[in-house]
Amino acid sequence: MTLNEIVEIADKVYPDSMIDQNFDKRTQSLAAASKGDSLARFIVSELVETYAKDATDHVQASQALRVMEKAVQELTAVRDAFRPAVSH
Repeated sequence: MTLNEIVEIADKVYPDSMIDQNFDKRTQSLAAASKGDSLARFIVSELVETYAKDATDHVQASQALRVMEKAVQELTAVRDAFRPAVSH
């Protein structure tokens, strides 16, 4: 699985092709300039940083899933920290 394919999976479900806009396909890296969506840029950064070119497709997909699950846990914890402030 190529890095382009991994990024494409995320881009298919993320609004407004912001994942693709924050990824430089030519250099296989985070786009030089942010396209205005910090979360999309974060996702691309995580996918680029954890991509292992020589790994099997299964390992690559598993790594992408692992870093996205970790991000979900972290974002959920931050979200939940705000709940008490709005429940009053």
